[in-house]
Amino acid sequence: MKRLLKPVVILAITAPISAFIAVMSISAAVMYAFAAAYVVCFVLSIVLALLGLKRTAIAIAVLTVPVQFGATFAAVALLYTTVTWVDEVALHDGRTIEARRVGIRRFGAGSQGDIFGYEPSSHVVSVYEPDSGKLLKWKGPIGFSPVLIDFDRGTAYLVAVADRVDSDLAQFGCPEIPYIFQRYDESKGVWVQVLSKQLPAELLHANLSMRYDASLKDGKKRSKDEIEARNAVTEARSGRQLSRAIPVDFSSWRSEYKNQYRVGHHRDGCRHTVPTNEDKSHPQAAGQAADPVVLEILETKNYSPVWVIKGDQTKQFSEWVAIAWDGQLDAKCKSYLKLVPEATDRPELRGWFLFVNDPTASKKAQRSAQIVCDSDAIWFVDYERDLVTLTKFAINGDFAYRIGFQRLANINGHYGGFLQKSFRAENGYLYFEWWTTEQSGWDREIYQSAKVRIKEPGRGPTPHESK
Repeated sequence: MKRLLKPVVILAITAPISAFIAVMSISAAVMYAFAAAYVVCFVLSIVLALLGLKRTAIAIAVLTVPVQFGATFAAVALLYTTVTWVDEVALHDGRTIEARRVGIRRFGAGSQGDIFGYEPSSHVVSVYEPDSGKLLKWKGPIGFSPVLIDFDRGTAYLVAVADRVDSDLAQFGCPEIPYIFQRYDESKGVWVQVLSKQLPAELLHANLSMRYDASLKDGKKRSKDEIEARNAVTEARSGRQLSRAIPVDFSSWRSEYKNQYRVGHHRDGCRHTVPTNEDKSHPQAAGQAADPVVLEILETKNYSPVWVIKGDQTKQFSEWVAIAWDGQLDAKCKSYLKLVPEATDRPELRGWFLFVNDPTASKKAQRSAQIVCDSDAIWFVDYERDLVTLTKFAINGDFAYRIGFQRLANINGHYGGFLQKSFRAENGYLYFEWWTTEQSGWDREIYQSAKVRIKEPGRGPTPHESK
């Protein structure tokens, strides 16, 4: 073991140095290369020492850090690439200038697949101011593509659009649309963000290539007519997410996906801006009280041995489905309701049911475990631990009541459930069956079935009257 001592000591000394440099690396790719080089040197040094090549093992251990730097430089050279081209930019006053474009592809910054992707991760735009001849350069953050650069009264303006789901819009104050507007501050020599309304109206048509494509490689120049034609294709393919007519607010943005965008923001730092669809005052909301009612058991049947209803994976509907579910009733209940999708102009209602027969289109209900109905009303059935709640609405959305009852006692750890097909409202009572079952593979095991009823609030005969 003595032959291992010196290599191990040297590797132990270099380990914290390597760890510190790896952690401080500019990207994940560099960190991975640094760490991989250390592991290779460590293993190689130990193997050589065990083979009796002590001096070679020590030499490898000493060279660990230099080898890591070499691997790092190789990773940077390999994993950071650029593409360049020239856009002929049509200015709003009829003049044209050339914009030198540089697209940077990265691995380990933002999306770690960027280097293998098609689109650059970030962009650099360089132009000469048409009157003064001064060179202006814009270096964009990762995930933003420039779509316009123009000049008004000697001031340069630029518009860029976030083109990835993880583009950091939070750094720009979470605008309502994924466009950022900037002006070049001559006094400070920097680009500063401005409000969309501060951009002159004449400067609202994209004049830069909105997307990179293979035809731009090797520094090719794209004419203003080619830019317009390619941007028209990009606009159509993106569902107008990228638009030649630059929007200044949500209403002027013509994207087909604008409503999804408004309620998205999962990875751009702006999730807090999503309008809430919660309504804590709604009768079905968590924590809302339910009037307690008594569950009357009319008939009970226990199955011993357990009744097993065999399932068949080759059949769409099993015998159990035929017992428990009424397709016509389900279709009838669904016909009373309209689910508000995520892509809606009313984000506060997304995920809610609206009532088809509600002329105000504002009365709503939450999705529930089960829904039953008759020609006049609809009930939403929910299970909350040992409590079962039924919330009733008229078919026009008027709230009637919310009641709750305790589940029947579990049998061998199995709780029962509401049998949708058995439901009926009659003479002030709700009648249904409660079955205690368990799914076992494709089979359904039945332990107990019970016929029950509950009295609707304010309706029907008193509980002591004939059943």
